[in-house]
Amino acid sequence: MLLVEKKRELKIDFKQFELFLIHASRLLNSSIQIKTLEGNIMVSGHGNPGEVICNNQGAGSEKCRAEFFDLFRQIEKSKNTVEQNCYDNIKIIGIPLKCNMDLVAVLVACKKSDQDNGSSNAIAFLEDMADRISSEIQGNFEVDNIAQELSEKYEELNLIYDLGKNLGKISTSRKAAQFINNQLQETFSSNISVVSIHGKDLHEISYSDSAGLPANINEETLIEKIDKLIIDGFRSHDISLPYIVFNDTYDTPELSAILKGPVKILASPIKSKKDVTGYLCIISIDQDKIFLTGEAMLMASLAEQMSIAITNVELYENMKDLLLNVIKTLVFSIEAKDTYTKGHSERVNILSMMVAEAMELSPQEKDALNWASILHDIGKIGVPERVLTKPGKLTREEFALIREHPEKGFNILMPIDQLGESLSGVRHHHEKMDGSGYPSGLKGQEIPLLARIIAIADTYDAMTSTRSYRTARSYEEAQTEIKRVKGTQLDPKIVEIFISCLNNSPHLK
Repeated sequence: MLLVEKKRELKIDFKQFELFLIHASRLLNSSIQIKTLEGNIMVSGHGNPGEVICNNQGAGSEKCRAEFFDLFRQIEKSKNTVEQNCYDNIKIIGIPLKCNMDLVAVLVACKKSDQDNGSSNAIAFLEDMADRISSEIQGNFEVDNIAQELSEKYEELNLIYDLGKNLGKISTSRKAAQFINNQLQETFSSNISVVSIHGKDLHEISYSDSAGLPANINEETLIEKIDKLIIDGFRSHDISLPYIVFNDTYDTPELSAILKGPVKILASPIKSKKDVTGYLCIISIDQDKIFLTGEAMLMASLAEQMSIAITNVELYENMKDLLLNVIKTLVFSIEAKDTYTKGHSERVNILSMMVAEAMELSPQEKDALNWASILHDIGKIGVPERVLTKPGKLTREEFALIREHPEKGFNILMPIDQLGESLSGVRHHHEKMDGSGYPSGLKGQEIPLLARIIAIADTYDAMTSTRSYRTARSYEEAQTEIKRVKGTQLDPKIVEIFISCLNNSPHLK
């Protein structure tokens, strides 16, 4: 297992040193150039008076190039100044130019050997000149390095901000894993990306278009090998490590065998309460691939975001379970008061959600309708049992008590923030299209959509259920009555959808 390498491209504008080289050429009566390690001229001082012509041309060009090649190899080996005699009474002086202690180019001075008086002073001058150029190259590199790092950090922060914002809207671990895996594919150059969460038996794996991947990969076996390799890797190291890297086939023999080639892996742990519960990883089959430090730290940030998302999802699911249990208790308490209405809320919920599917409501609308339809009669908990179970006709005062249950239900549920979008359905499910309903006397489209859907389901189930004051009506009778009151009491468009759904669902008749 190897460390991540930090590698940045070195870009040098050697033209900035041209004037410097021209003045030095005139002062030393020499041809001075900066050349790459391959011998290519990057910049030349053209101010030399003409006594020295060194341009690799003419009869001695082959010998000249050979001399330069030998000079550069000596400089590469020693990293120090090298003097060498060349053809036609020419002496070459080569001085290394460095950045981060690495050799990046050579300052070359060619001069006549018979003009070598004061050679040591000339070399000292050239070495000082090379030091200044090297310092300038180093300074430019560091400035570019900082600018590049700032740019990358800005992009990473934007990515992490967007991830956090989007993950906050995701309500399931699977959706979070799918979202993160998509980000891995878009952000990193890799052949395979994996998001794995243990305990939830959740694995998301994606492949890039690559000829290096065998067509007959057994995904289950692949996941099993990756899981074992990475989890064992984290267990055998300090658990606080933000990432681990496998850069050698020796570390991944079984995985390399499956993928038929050397693999390199970058992985970061997903944690819960300091325990490793999963991981993110990218796998490259490119033998020359080097994972950079920036990539590793970004991967660690994504894993941290995923850890937070999983924790939030678990908290959300726990709260949702608690809320559901509280709601079930409330509904059971109503049905315990009136045995004739047992199962009514559940049936109204089923019918309402059937209509929601047919109308293709959004997930948010469906969720709000789901709770509203279950809880639409919750306000009856405040209605006396003698009124709810009275077998005969209600008096005006008793009916007034019944009419209060939508408003009471609204007041009971209002403190529960998670039910905010469901309240309109609970409060207004007894409104009528002609404005004669209660509690607000809303008319037509003024009545919230959730309430209009629940009103139809509630009316149908009330007619097809046995109550204390009458027996149940048949499906045909209920359907006829619903058609009769559409437009005056019930939304006509939703009634048509409701009846169509019933006709296609024999088990609901």
